[in-house]
Parts: sequence; C-alpha cells; structure tokens
Amino acid sequence: MSSAMMWGVFALMALLALGLATLPLWRRPRAVAEADRLTVYGRQLAELEMETKRGLLTPEAAQAARLEIERRILRLNETAVVPNAGGKGLLAGAAVTAVAGAFGLYLWLGHPELPDHPAEVAGAMELKGTAAGEPTLNALLDRLIAYLDTNPDAMEGWEHLRRAALSVGRGADYAAALERGVRTRPENVDLRVLYAESLIFMGQGQVSPAARLALTQADALDPSHPALRYYTGLALLQDNRPAEAEALWQKLLDEAPEGAEWRGQIAEKIAEAQAAQGKSSAASAIAALPADQQTQQIRGMVEGLAAKLEAAPDDAGGWLRLGRAWRVLGEPAKAQVALARGRAIAEKAGDKALMADFAAEAENLAKP
Repeated sequence: MSSAMMWGVFALMALLALGLATLPLWRRPRAVAEADRLTVYGRQLAELEMETKRGLLTPEAAQAARLEIERRILRLNETAVVPNAGGKGLLAGAAVTAVAGAFGLYLWLGHPELPDHPAEVAGAMELKGTAAGEPTLNALLDRLIAYLDTNPDAMEGWEHLRRAALSVGRGADYAAALERGVRTRPENVDLRVLYAESLIFMGQGQVSPAARLALTQADALDPSHPALRYYTGLALLQDNRPAEAEALWQKLLDEAPEGAEWRGQIAEKIAEAQAAQGKSSAASAIAALPADQQTQQIRGMVEGLAAKLEAAPDDAGGWLRLGRAWRVLGEPAKAQVALARGRAIAEKAGDKALMADFAAEAENLAKP
C-alpha cells in the first residue's frame, strides 16, 4: 500500500463515520451513562474551584485533584461507543466531529506542509482483514495508534487519527495517545499543542487546568506557535479577559497570510471577544442607574429575550435563561411557561444534562 493510498484510506474512514451518523434513528435507543458521569465530574471540578478559593486546599492538592478528575473524564470513552450502537451513538459521533472541527485548527495554524511517510511505514500499517476480507474501523485506528506510539513525530498520522477517532467517539484514546507522544517527544511543540487541543475538546470547549498546563509548556518551547496563541486566547476569554483575548487574536489575524482558510474563524473569535466586552460595558452601565431604572432596563432585556425565543423557539438553553430571569423578576407564572417549553425541547433531544438543569431551576422556582 502506497503512502498516499494509506492516508486516503484514513481520510475515507473519517468520511464514512460521518456518513453513518446521518442514518435515521430507527434503531433502539441506547442508554449512555457516560453523559451523567460527565455532568458529575463537571460539578466536581466546579466544587474543587470553590474549595480552592476558600483556602481549603493547597494549590498542589487542588492541581492533583483536577488532574485526577480530568483523567476520569478521559476514561469515560472506554465504554461510550460499541459496535452496532444505536442511532443516538452515531449522532453523538457526528456531534463530536462537529465540535472537533470547531477546534481543529492544528493543520491550518500549525504546519500545513506535513511530510509524507516513507513507503515502509505504509507497508507496516497494512491490515489483515476481517473474516469478510475488510478491516474494521476500530482495527485501523488501533493500528494507527500503535504506529504513532513508536513514531510520535509522524504529524500527518496524528491529523488523520484526530479526524477519525473523534468522529467515532474515541476522543479519549486520541488524547491518551497524545499524552504518550508528549512524554516521548517533550520538545515537540506541535504534539503539546495537539494534546492541549484534545483536552479542550474532551472538556466540551473548556480550557481545563490540564489543558492550560499543556499550553504553558508549549509556550515555553515556541510562544509564536499560531495554534497555541489561538487556544491561549480562548483561555483568556473564558477567564473573563476579553480585551486581552481580542488583542491576541487580532495580532494573529494581522500576521496571517492572505487567503489563509482559518482567517474567518479567527475573525469570528475576535467578534465574540468584542461582544463580550460590550456585555460587560452594558452591565456596568445598568449598575450605575438608580434601582428603579435598573429593574426597568433588566425587564426590557428579558422581554427582548422572550421575543427572540418566540421567533426562534428551538433554543432550550434560551428558555432556561428566560425562566431564571422571570423568576428573579418575581414573575413565577411566566417562569413556569418558559421552563415547560424549554424542558420539552430538552426531553425531545434527550439532553440529560440540560434536563437536570431544568429540574434544578424548577426546584428553585418552587421555593417560597
């Protein structure tokens, strides 16, 4: 098998996984406890942050606890996807790929001129088939992971692994392989950035303490790395430092070559940072008003949200925010209506985490 043919196979694998994800949901739904555990781990991380701020834990103990929780999150994937899983599992794979695409800037921001593998590498990755004469997707991925364990500098292989593994719900295996690669090649800044990216993906877009550590280590090797700067900006934005994030992304955009495909995505993040600054300014302006005018301004904003949701009613998270806002404004009847509409959308989508949020808000509303 030639090098080009081999990588073509892995590109096809990713496309095949995406195609399967579009099948109708005619198969029996499969309960996925991993989503519930992910919610629990997320709450544990939040509680850990509160305990750290209160001084109940030393920084060293807090960091160790964070890393342990994040390792458990990474291990969730071990039973998340099995052969012949139902349609929900396949659609989850599609969602995974969509999120990965949002963060998968490595190939563009890193080094697009990735070298080909030598012919002997392609031969080493030749697979025996299944009984039917066709290799399974997981077998192909396992062989690629094994190859990268001994050849961690094969960056094109990592890119193919990212696309294929994330598309079929094996993101944890991908992140674990990268962790091993970083240990083997600690001086490889590209691997460190890819590892940070994988942790951000596993955290549903949140730049976790482990991801921040990986970014810091990459920064020590090459602070000019474009993908590193992109994810550092994301961390700044999540730290409520939008002005710094905007400045970092703007510099990255200014230095980007004309016609670079990722310019549009950086521009979108700049706009997001600018919008965040606008919200902060609006909040400060409202806080400066007399109490009665503050209430009037806030009510106007809530009514504006209600109007938007009537025009686009499929936003379950929007209905949850509206319900909370009406509760705070002392409008329990309106809050109940908003929560009921949003909860119905969450139940239809099977979003257990959001359903739990609606249940918690309903409890708050029921309190005297």
